[in-house]
Amino acid sequence: MLAEIDKELRNRADRALSGGPPEGRGRPEQGDGPPPRPRELDPNDHLPQIEDRQSFPFNNRTRPGYLRDSLALADFRRPRLFGLNGNSLLLGERETIFDPNAVRLALSGHRTMSTIKYSGQRLRVWTRPAVDDGKIIGAVQVARELDIVDLMEAAQLRTFMIFLPVGLLASAVAAGFLVKRTLRPVAQVTQAASSLSASDLSQRLHVTGEDEMAKLAVTFNQMLERLQFSFEDKEAAYAELERAYNLQRQFTADVSHELRTPLARVILATSSVSPQSTETELRSALQTADKAAHGMSKLVKQLLMLARADSGQLSPMTANLDVRATIADALSEMALSERPEIVLKVPEHPVLLNADPDHIARITFNLVENAVRHSNEEGKILIEVSDSPHEVKILVADTGEGISAENLNKIFDRFYRADAARSRETGGTGLGLAIVKSLVEANNGSIRVESELGTGTRFFVFFSKGRNQIASS
Repeated sequence: MLAEIDKELRNRADRALSGGPPEGRGRPEQGDGPPPRPRELDPNDHLPQIEDRQSFPFNNRTRPGYLRDSLALADFRRPRLFGLNGNSLLLGERETIFDPNAVRLALSGHRTMSTIKYSGQRLRVWTRPAVDDGKIIGAVQVARELDIVDLMEAAQLRTFMIFLPVGLLASAVAAGFLVKRTLRPVAQVTQAASSLSASDLSQRLHVTGEDEMAKLAVTFNQMLERLQFSFEDKEAAYAELERAYNLQRQFTADVSHELRTPLARVILATSSVSPQSTETELRSALQTADKAAHGMSKLVKQLLMLARADSGQLSPMTANLDVRATIADALSEMALSERPEIVLKVPEHPVLLNADPDHIARITFNLVENAVRHSNEEGKILIEVSDSPHEVKILVADTGEGISAENLNKIFDRFYRADAARSRETGGTGLGLAIVKSLVEANNGSIRVESELGTGTRFFVFFSKGRNQIASS
């Protein structure tokens, strides 16, 4: 609005200097309302005389009619024309100057747009010099009331004061909502971090969107996953270490227990000998000590083999062998005076296998020895060998007393005996089947057992054939 008023003031000043139609005549300007009613001229009003060229330098371009018509305008809208002496040229000294300082600046060549207070009203005043033939011959000053602008400014101020608190409140509510929604992932991260513990790392954050907070949640989830894997690996390692420690404790206790009996026999046999002992007594003591020493030697060998298996040093010396011949050689080494009937059933064609011959012989020997120990003299032991294009199967079955269901899954444990008293009498150490399992696994095989009380026990040993064995067979 001020820009439009300033434009209007400049146009009015230009028209006043050019002698154009004054404001209020002809078509009214937009926004000014109807043209003001002409003021009645007082007969005593004296207009400048045309022939007074010194006091009225505008007579060449300003008509007396225009000067007279200007008197009909409202006081604030009527242009002021001033000579070089600063006096009004329309009504003489009675015409009031709106802005004297601006008139002085105009007479010195400056154009001024000012806002002043006049008769209790604010006015916008435009003052410029009047130039004729390149010389300043006077000044013109036009004004416009700022009532509408003041009303508009007051209305805007009231509107601003009313809507400012409402806008601030609405902005605060919206900002709080947005901040809460934006920082929700941070709160979730904080809550998840505070609830973390070494025993529970399974919590994950819900990820939505692709903004920076979503990336933060994804990164936090990845960190939790790495921590969970790390703790799980450590827990597994600790569990394995604890299991190994418990096995070592049990192993040491069992070894101490097993060595105590033969050592006690040796001590008893040697302490019973005296210079007065007969040859028969000496021979019996030596036989007892020799039998106990052989038992300890056998136990030590078995313990060394199990120790090598535990440390991963039980590497088989593989070779292409005929399982039939290897089992027959192992049976021929068994020197049992009284034993059940042993039946060997093998196919007519060679049964080739890439394995360690000593391991296969030891597996067969221990399984047959275990079957003999748990069978009576009238029993029968069956050793059957069969093969297919992909595997070799060895079956050792007896007709002994069998094993109960609750003890069936423990027979491969070290120093385990289903009948401990009987095993000690016959010299069993409880390590034979544990050694069998270690040797079978070292040759990439598997073993399975089935048993029924009063019927007997069946051991199934399976070995996979390699590609070279399949091609040669």
